Amino acid sequence: MKILLPLVVGILGFLILYGVDYFDLKKKRLLKFFTWFLGITLLLISHLQIVLTSKIIIFPEFLKSIGIVLLVIFFILLLYSVFIEISVLGKKGYAVSSSGLIKSGTYALSRHPGVLWYIMTLIFLFIATGAKHLLYAIPVWSIMDILYAILQDLYFFPRLFGEEYDDYKKSTPMILPSFKSIRSCILSYRKILLIDEDQTA
Repeated sequence: MKILLPLVVGILGFLILYGVDYFDLKKKRLLKFFTWFLGITLLLISHLQIVLTSKIIIFPEFLKSIGIVLLVIFFILLLYSVFIEISVLGKKGYAVSSSGLIKSGTYALSRHPGVLWYIMTLIFLFIATGAKHLLYAIPVWSIMDILYAILQDLYFFPRLFGEEYDDYKKSTPMILPSFKSIRSCILSYRKILLIDEDQTA
């Protein structure tokens, strides 16, 4: 029963986050921020709670060390894609259209890179901590995140970005990168670096 409460709290966090794009669409900024803050807070609480209350599986030290390193890498990527790339790089104008759609960096890799980074973060959180309850939480929370991406893809983003998002869907995979999208991602970072060099020159 220890797993039930954090699992439900995490699901509730995702359901609340579904409202962020709804309020964005309705241009209700205060409600958008409130639902984002509440959803993120519930997710953080649920993740901490499930790790702290779970029985521990003992992994070999070398495997645990690898898990910690990759956990840090994917968590940084998650923060980068979801917070920095959208809010900071977007304001600098890196491959941002007039509609506000970002198509460069990790968003050239896939349309929802945060989903990929989140799932990998969960997997390596399990390896790093050995928290047994994560074996149940990983598929449930991953599905909730994928459903969120599908809802954005089918309903919210076409309304927010118009026909441009349909073109973006044709050129960029949804979650799992392709060889073509990896190449586009690398090329976009080369352009970003060139822009930065020009600005500092």
